[in-house]
Amino acid sequence: MTAGSAVRSADDPQGRPRGVGAELISHTGHALRACLNAILGYAQILELDRAHPLTPVQKERVDQIQASGWQLLRLIDDALELARIGAGQLTVPMEPVALAPLLRDSLAQLDEPAVSSRVGLDAASHDAIVWADPARLRQVVVKLLLGALKCDRHGGSVLVGLSQSAEGGTMIRIRGDGLALAPGQLEKMFLPLDHPAAKDGPAEGVQLGLVLAQKLVELMGGRLQVHRDPASGSELRILLRGHAPGGGPSSAADA
Repeated sequence: MTAGSAVRSADDPQGRPRGVGAELISHTGHALRACLNAILGYAQILELDRAHPLTPVQKERVDQIQASGWQLLRLIDDALELARIGAGQLTVPMEPVALAPLLRDSLAQLDEPAVSSRVGLDAASHDAIVWADPARLRQVVVKLLLGALKCDRHGGSVLVGLSQSAEGGTMIRIRGDGLALAPGQLEKMFLPLDHPAAKDGPAEGVQLGLVLAQKLVELMGGRLQVHRDPASGSELRILLRGHAPGGGPSSAADA
């Protein structure tokens, strides 16, 4: 595979939507977003109405409507993207990606001060070039950072860094001493959402994002792992294939 090539989640060489399933996904997404956009739009109108300003209590309630609406929109997008992956409709264009600037860009997307202040970049990390889709990898890193923060029971900090994997590729490590999960939850984090044991896993919003992150990493030829160390807490690990000088993934990471 050469730079700029694409990985698809099914056998259709053109990546075309398929039959009734594709139409259902498209129509469902449009209908859900249309309803939600109307709710968010009216909430914004209430908030910006200078002729009839909201009282402090009313503003707090409108803010809650908007926060819940944006969260629901993210859940809808995640669910529809998982459906597209399952239907073989998602194209993942692959190219060499420099990880250090990608991690910095990912942290910059955590634009809420209460969130971004709890995430740091490991200064000891080495730079590396991997074989991936930069937009999708950035999406994965952001989702895992947000998931790690939500799973942090102590409200502490989360550190993201890089290290070399045993296979010869590169590993993105998201870790924190407050990420220790309840016994047995690690095995349930990536179960299918309809699996009976999944109900004891993380909160639904967190699990959906983690499952989508796992699927996207797999489409890029990588792996997502959870590691727990009693001394240093838990880590989310993204294992990625290295990039060979001649183009394409390095053979060492494919072993």
